[in-house]
Amino acid sequence: MRRANSLLHHTGGRPAPASARQVPSLIAALVAVLSWGLCSEASAAERTKGRLCRPETIAPLTVDAPVVGVSDGDTLKARFTADFAYPGQQSIRLLEIDAPESGQAFGTRSKQALSALAFGKTLRFVIRGHDRYCRPLALIAAPGTADGSVNLAMVEQGLAWANREYCKDPAYRTAEDAARSARRGLWVDTNPMYPGDYRRAKRNGETVTEGGAP
Repeated sequence: MRRANSLLHHTGGRPAPASARQVPSLIAALVAVLSWGLCSEASAAERTKGRLCRPETIAPLTVDAPVVGVSDGDTLKARFTADFAYPGQQSIRLLEIDAPESGQAFGTRSKQALSALAFGKTLRFVIRGHDRYCRPLALIAAPGTADGSVNLAMVEQGLAWANREYCKDPAYRTAEDAARSARRGLWVDTNPMYPGDYRRAKRNGETVTEGGAP
């Protein structure tokens, strides 16, 4: 009622024209649109920073991108274009494999092996989703090689395991068996510890013996 009286006052007591009456509605609509845009932008930014994520599988996205860093034997950093679904620099988790943690025996060797395969190169990424840390999950390959050739090479060298929880391609289990039989890489140890077991032991405060059970 107060708003209506105000409009009558400014129009000399006559009803305000329809265009004047529409102004508040137009302003409210504009504010809503701007707010939605800002929220969407924030959500995208938060997602790429590793927040507000839940694991998700998506239709494969294939893109070539330079590798600008290596965190460990199954995680690297790549730089994507600003208009890509995962824009800018991203930490990429290699699908199908699990490499020794940095505190494990062969953790350093595993990181060095992935660096030799990937660092400073432009590789092909087939992204199939992201994990709870919002890291894109990818099969990675050098141009002209099969999808995931980098991932598979890590297992073939005995410097990563076929992921016990999430590996779907039987080629990785076959490669792991072959590396174990040949005692390549981490398989020179008689009882190497699976990285997932190592992480659980560390979370539980258990004493961990390098290359063995906690």
